[in-house]
Amino acid sequence: MDKKITPLGITFDVFQLFNRSEMKSEDTIRWYNYAIPQMFNSRSGIPLETQACELTEEHLRRYCASLRDRQFKGRSLSSSTINGHVRCIRAFCSWLYRNQYTEIHLLKDFRPPKVIKQTIDVLSDAEVTTLLQAASLYRRDVAIVSLMLDSGLRASELTGAKIEDLDVNRGTVKVLGKGRRERIVSFGRSTSKYITSYMLHERPNDCLSERIFVSSIGRNMNRGSLYQLFVRLRGRSGISRLHPHLLRHSFASSFLLAGGS
Repeated sequence: MDKKITPLGITFDVFQLFNRSEMKSEDTIRWYNYAIPQMFNSRSGIPLETQACELTEEHLRRYCASLRDRQFKGRSLSSSTINGHVRCIRAFCSWLYRNQYTEIHLLKDFRPPKVIKQTIDVLSDAEVTTLLQAASLYRRDVAIVSLMLDSGLRASELTGAKIEDLDVNRGTVKVLGKGRRERIVSFGRSTSKYITSYMLHERPNDCLSERIFVSSIGRNMNRGSLYQLFVRLRGRSGISRLHPHLLRHSFASSFLLAGGS
């Protein structure tokens, strides 16, 4: 069978299977599964029925250009979001070429737009205190907030952290980070106390999960449930811009101010 006459919808299904079999990170797969289908579904996009051999550089560049006019929740897409979309599309085009669906890599010479560097928002000392007070309603919540502030963990690293990789005495936890690389992060005494208190008094005793942080009925937390937690903390703390990555920004800022690299 001539692979070049395969409809793009089918090639994307194969591309998804390829990424899962290659053990790509969940974040990478999530980005591909979010960005690439929009290229097929939007008005300025490319129909799913289009055969791979019919795809042209002009089609792709026209779609990428349309991202500048797209809005999300009433606001134009940021330069970093557009950059992410284009990188996903280029990766898909590269895969099409390597697997002989197209004669050439259609976007080989197309560089993603530059990301405009913005001032990084961080929590003030007063806001950190307010946030910890808002989280202290539950032992788990204050342990999560304190650990993220102390260590700079990403959302996926926090929710995937395992009990067997936790050492509250030394104040360390091993996590699976970006690019599926393991790393060990440190945290302070207050965080150790919060985690210990949660493990002893609030974490369900009959929970069989290997994860450190679970729901009240023992289910594993995921990125979605962590973001829902931060929605609740946003309401209790009054910090309207609160989100998990803001804690990572705040950690990085404090680390640099303390002389870190």
